[in-house]
Amino acid sequence: MLDKIKNQKYKVFIFIVEAICMILELCASRVLSPYFGNSNIVWTSVIGIILLSSSIGNYIGGKIADKHGLKNNLKTILLLAAFFVFLIPINQKLILEFLSKTFADIRLGAILGTLTMFFIPSLFLGFINPIIIK
Repeated sequence: MLDKIKNQKYKVFIFIVEAICMILELCASRVLSPYFGNSNIVWTSVIGIILLSSSIGNYIGGKIADKHGLKNNLKTILLLAAFFVFLIPINQKLILEFLSKTFADIRLGAILGTLTMFFIPSLFLGFINPIIIK
């Protein structure tokens, strides 16, 4: 009975983490839009970079889970992801103004903006699923 309750908690936890990742994706487009617009180019860069970082996070999380099985370190991973999400509004103006003034090409600016601000938080969020599943 306790295992069933514990499994349900993990399922809810995975659902919440994936919802956070989706919210991060939606916020990324809103953060980038004043500097690069709200076009398909921006959306494509946001979706592509977040999917890439989440996939890399799943791969690394799977390797970590195979070696260590760190279910007790989920709080640390989630706190690291939260810390990097916390840095987004602090660094937003500095990074995105620099990128929008430096690169005339919207595509490059949107990709670099997404990489610098959203890659690491979604990477850490990607660690969580394989660790829980293992």
